[in-house]
Amino acid sequence: MSTIGHTLQPLVDLNCYLGEWPFRRYPCTTVDRLLARMDTLRIERAAVSRLENVFLKDCLVGNRELAALIAPHADRFVPFYTVNPAFPGWEDDLRLCQEELGLAPGAGGIQLHPNYHAYDLAGKAAAALLQCAQDAGLPVRVATGLEDPRTQHWLVQVPPVGNATLASAIAAFPALRWIIAGLSTGAILGLWRDLAAHRPPEVVFDLSLVQGPLDECALLVESVGADRLVFGTNLPLTIAESPLLALQYADLPDAVKARLCHDNARRLLS
Repeated sequence: MSTIGHTLQPLVDLNCYLGEWPFRRYPCTTVDRLLARMDTLRIERAAVSRLENVFLKDCLVGNRELAALIAPHADRFVPFYTVNPAFPGWEDDLRLCQEELGLAPGAGGIQLHPNYHAYDLAGKAAAALLQCAQDAGLPVRVATGLEDPRTQHWLVQVPPVGNATLASAIAAFPALRWIIAGLSTGAILGLWRDLAAHRPPEVVFDLSLVQGPLDECALLVESVGADRLVFGTNLPLTIAESPLLALQYADLPDAVKARLCHDNARRLLS
């Protein structure tokens, strides 16, 4: 795939995956190919999750694979380990991620797929996991959706996580470091309105689906604040140039773009 040059500062990608997708072949699913893609896009570091864990019942298998794959590239990848609170024994999975795979504040985070794993993010099972994450000081990335619904496999139609559910869960855990990934500009603005009475200091939204028109980044900065936006690609499932172009051509000062490119992500991952 051809790529574009850009004049942005080096990027930190807070929404990235490594691995194969069952319904379509993508070009950057291995470590070497993903690194090459990151180099082309000038992405210096990426928070990665194991893509196969969307469908694996035992996510610990995929988490161990992820840890082994990225171990030689600790300077480029930050692991986000998938935990499914609807799966029996998730507490042991989380503990093993911490004890065996090095999950700790400043050394990774937790990945959630409430829609694909069929649980309520605002329900009791998720609340137990979110409490553990909050107590441990671990960031949590919620994938609100992975594919455009129009491109989903006809036997696997998975609706996105709704804003009402997101607002309820976020309000219940205001001290948690939330990364809400995969929302369009309109959905981000809608969720922000829903959170009017409960806006925690550490919730951020990734830009992977902020793909135009060119004023969307500036609109989001004005509406939710520059400190609540982070660069994300949703690689390999989404064309990374779309959010990159939106940020490249946004009518924003360089200092504000720096926050979106890397400052906010570095703060959240520290």
